[in-house]
Formats: sequence, structure tokens, C-alpha cells
Amino acid sequence: MKVLKVLALVAVFQAIISWPSHAAGVSVWKALSISAGAQQVWLDDVNGNPTSKTELALNGALGVSQHIAVTGGGSYGFDGGYARSFVDARITATDAADPTFSAWIGAGRYFCGNDNNGLDEWAAKAGVGWQPFAPPVLVGVTAAYGLDTSRKQLTAAVVWRFKKASGGGQ
Repeated sequence: MKVLKVLALVAVFQAIISWPSHAAGVSVWKALSISAGAQQVWLDDVNGNPTSKTELALNGALGVSQHIAVTGGGSYGFDGGYARSFVDARITATDAADPTFSAWIGAGRYFCGNDNNGLDEWAAKAGVGWQPFAPPVLVGVTAAYGLDTSRKQLTAAVVWRFKKASGGGQ
């Protein structure tokens, strides 16, 4: 597991460091996407029992290149008034026949003050995004696997993207 954590950390830092070389002449603002919405999270609590949470979320994505993004976000849970956050690096792909559908794989770090409300560790992650309606409404699903605890987390979200990248990769 330590090797996976080191690789995840290297991937996040490499994505951040490589920003200037891949996006020369493109401002960070043009490569940034910001969205807000609601999400439902299913996860194993610390005892292995399945639980479900409803949250408000705010997320950002910085396109480092056409297929690499650094993302981060935070959420507020209604059940107990908790906060969670994450940061990760992703390799992304868009369906050439349907540009409203994309998939990604990555690694990142989750932060949470109470383990029963979410992961608080490095995690392997994968997800899909779809724009079934007119922009800017997006639907996404993310699966995460905790590298320390082997806990699983599944998140389904509906978000409103109010700032779309206009250059730099996404």
C-alpha cells in the first residue's frame, strides 16, 4: 500500500508541476472549471457497515493538458453537519462519438474529520460524467477505494457547472 500512496502523491505533484509546460500561454482561469450541486454518498463505515449520506458539494478542475486534470472539492453533509474534502489527479477520456460522456481514472487524498462520514486517506478513484441535459447540468459517478483501510465509497452527483474551462485542456 505504501507504494500506491507514493505513486498517487507523485501523480498529483507531477500534474501540478507540469502545468506550465503543457499549457504555455493559457491562463489558469481559462483552464479552470467550477461546479456546485448535490450528491449522495454510499460508503463503508469504520466497522464495515454500509451507510449513506446526502451532501452539498463544490468542486473545481484544472485542466493541465487535454487528458490530465487536477481536481479538488469540498462537501457539507446534512446528517450531523460534517465537512469533507479531496484533491486528486486524473487521466481523462471523452467519447469521440458522444462528447457529452467522459470517463477518468486517478488517485488522490480524501480529508474528513470523522471516519464514519467519509474516507480520510489516499484512495484510488475512477468515475464517469455525462451531460444528459442542456449545459451546464452534469451527472457524475465516482468510485473510490481507500488504500489504508480498504474501505469503498461510491458518489453519485448532479451538479451545475457555472464556470467551464475555455482552454488549457478541459
